[in-house]
Amino acid sequence: MSRRLGYRSNVVAKWEAGRRMPTASEALLACARLGGDVPGAFRRFRPATAALIGDLGDDAVAAWLSAQRGGRRIGDIAAAAGCSRYQVSRMLSGATRPRLPELFALVDALTGRLPELVAGLVDIEAVGGLASAHARVVAARRAALEEPWSAAVLALVATGGYRGSRTAVANAMATTLGLEPEAVERCLALLQRAGAVSRRRGGYAAAETAVVDVRRRPGEAAALRAHWARASLARLEDARSRDLFSYNVVSVSREDYERLRALQLEHFQQVRALAAASEPSQVAGLFVTHLIQWDPS
Repeated sequence: MSRRLGYRSNVVAKWEAGRRMPTASEALLACARLGGDVPGAFRRFRPATAALIGDLGDDAVAAWLSAQRGGRRIGDIAAAAGCSRYQVSRMLSGATRPRLPELFALVDALTGRLPELVAGLVDIEAVGGLASAHARVVAARRAALEEPWSAAVLALVATGGYRGSRTAVANAMATTLGLEPEAVERCLALLQRAGAVSRRRGGYAAAETAVVDVRRRPGEAAALRAHWARASLARLEDARSRDLFSYNVVSVSREDYERLRALQLEHFQQVRALAAASEPSQVAGLFVTHLIQWDPS
């Protein structure tokens, strides 16, 4: 295996024994050499930044990781990844080559979606430490498509603020969300079957929060966007004191319109990263943004 990967020494044996770890670039190149569709995995994971992974070299890995950062502070990333600010800064700038465990820690800290990336590279069932987390992602995605409000119900469960019987919890959540209790009960039952929530100590407990991404399924993604846009509109008509709604109608150059698009994409990534790293869960919310182009041509 070491010779097949282009090494003169038996470096793979040292990797397997834990005496050494490959750099992120070495690991990705090895995956590609062994038949893995590495560019495809990165495209499926986050299409907007996939091209940055390029030749899978050290500079490409640094550029891709940096693009996942958005506007997050180095200190916040370091705390989530279990590294020092100095280490994170050097790895994102390309001054230091991250090794595979560091790549995983950074991807998890920056996106909250490490199981999905690994599942795109290898058989996730063979990765014991991530297989169950990936199964929760798949289950949460299925639940979100079957009962879109289940995402909001799961977010409320994670706050730990609802206790009692299923009926009592469903009634309280229904009041919060403006739904019928039966709809919340369906969501709770679905989330229990999916393993996303469980009954515990007189209430419900959420499994580790799964970041669900359905963008590579255009039809399903469009349906969910429409659902949450309608939910936002309904709330606008009965706004609460802590809600925030804003809009801006503008006329800009085509170049600046593209800058607006880039800002929205970056903002989306920042919101996701912040939510993935935030502890403890105390409130749930819905964040919806739209940018619509009216083109005279």
